[in-house]
Amino acid sequence: MKWILYPTVTMELRMISLDCDDSLAEQATIHTSNHRPTRRSRNATNSAGIEPNIISLDSDDDSSLIESQSQLLDRANNSFESENYEIRIKIKWGMSIETFTHRKFQKFDDIFAKLAAKESADTGCILLNLDDRIVYPSDTPDSLGYKSHQFISGRILKETVPILPKGGGSSTGSDNSIMLKVQMEKRRKPIHLQINKSQTMSVLVIKCAEELKCEPGDIRLYFDGELVDNNCKPEDLELEGDELMDIRFVK
Repeated sequence: MKWILYPTVTMELRMISLDCDDSLAEQATIHTSNHRPTRRSRNATNSAGIEPNIISLDSDDDSSLIESQSQLLDRANNSFESENYEIRIKIKWGMSIETFTHRKFQKFDDIFAKLAAKESADTGCILLNLDDRIVYPSDTPDSLGYKSHQFISGRILKETVPILPKGGGSSTGSDNSIMLKVQMEKRRKPIHLQINKSQTMSVLVIKCAEELKCEPGDIRLYFDGELVDNNCKPEDLELEGDELMDIRFVK
């Protein structure tokens, strides 16, 4: 789109009072300008034969910027998908095998709810075991170190499953992991999330998204008021554990 600016033409209007009682006619001067944008061609001229000043608003910069932002967003989403990939969970349930498609950092509470609905039972009475370890609704395939060739055993108890200390087998439950607190404006209590020091901060974003039931690309992570690069690691930010971080939703 092109705008044509014509030279300013000053019009002087004299106003003469018709009041007979006035000894002198009052005069006033009004200045107006005729700046009018038009869509005429670049070669257009005004009536005085003066070549108008033409300012072109056509630019490839805006489209390039939009394309660049779109590419960055696509790469970020692909990174989240590669980190939080889907895996098939196999559960021995009675005389059959129940199979669920689950994300790496997705909690097992969804599976507990489906099994409870299937048997018209309370989720607290569902018992799942991976080898000698009890699987809790707050567990994830990542926290269990679950492999696609493994089978989880499941059954219904008459009483609520007891909560016992978690055993080994967690990929993040080691001396190489730290606990971080993540807060947001509309949530009173911060979310406590564990991350391995060798993992990137994108894992923390994914865990936040799983907790909040949203897409990882919908939130941004901040530390000390600065936007966190999802590709950096805890050691790059000198995180030692128990630090408080902020998340904000993309508007």
